[in-house]
Amino acid sequence: MIMADKISELRKKCGWTQESFAHRLGVSRQAISKWESAQSVPDLNNLEKMSQLFNVSTDFLIKDELDMDDLVPGRQDLEADANVLRSVSLQEANDFLAYKDDSAPKIALGAALCIVSFVPLSVLGVLSEVPQLGISENQVAFVGGALLFVCVIPAVMIFIIFGLKANQFKYLTEEAIDTAYGVRGMAKEHKSQLQSRLITHVTTGVALCVLALGLLITSGPLAQMWGKQWQALFGLSLVLAASAVYLFVSIGIRWGAVQLLLQEGDWHPTQRKIGKRMAPIAAVYWLAVIAIYLAFSLPTNDWERSWVIWPVAGVVFAIIYIVVEARLKATYHQ
Repeated sequence: MIMADKISELRKKCGWTQESFAHRLGVSRQAISKWESAQSVPDLNNLEKMSQLFNVSTDFLIKDELDMDDLVPGRQDLEADANVLRSVSLQEANDFLAYKDDSAPKIALGAALCIVSFVPLSVLGVLSEVPQLGISENQVAFVGGALLFVCVIPAVMIFIIFGLKANQFKYLTEEAIDTAYGVRGMAKEHKSQLQSRLITHVTTGVALCVLALGLLITSGPLAQMWGKQWQALFGLSLVLAASAVYLFVSIGIRWGAVQLLLQEGDWHPTQRKIGKRMAPIAAVYWLAVIAIYLAFSLPTNDWERSWVIWPVAGVVFAIIYIVVEARLKATYHQ
């Protein structure tokens, strides 16, 4: 059995397209096509890479007198490995990106609505300080609470609707995938189109976050001089933060979809393994943070200061994630 036929058969047993196999070897698809049609032969470096990927010896690839029945015992697990990967067609990839392009601005709007839902309480709190309006604290609480639900309910509906629609693509995030011919090229083109928008969204979002944080810091001293009127600055900071979140989420969803198809960033196979290990840690951590937040806020009713728990918890979690990720990476690469 000649080398060309062996390469072709072993590749198919692994469930790889010529393009995905070329990506693993770091060569072009045309090179794979020439090897499999016996128009050229791979060099020694590529032969060694193939022997590792196929889990066979280089002798098996080179010697024509050896065929598939002569595989060394213990190295015949290729078909089992092939079942681990799910092939993603070009049509599936296009449908996935179209769904993400459609859902991204709407989900981002839902996230922003959750943040600005507290703005009416801030505005009404300021208006209650104007005697001519005759707004009582009870009216502030009732109207502000009603407006809060007016904002939150549509946001929750958005999350539920698009969460249900996302189920059709659940396998992309839960299973190891392989992409058919043309998918990587299409995804790379989509990525290049998003590149400039990503930079604009992120830089603008960061600027808005810095400005919102500045207003929050300023509002503390002003509270002593202005009374409840400082809440106007708090409300404005929420609007700025909501705008930043909209920018981050809308571009982040699109960018994440492209990275998933290209298996880059958080969707790299190693990062997928780390993500699965981190999921239970994150769940326990944030449940503990919620418990601490409520345990402090409910008895003291000091909601105006207890919110600080969230940014602090976010920073601490980032540190934990970095440390755990570094240890897991070291383990996977041993």
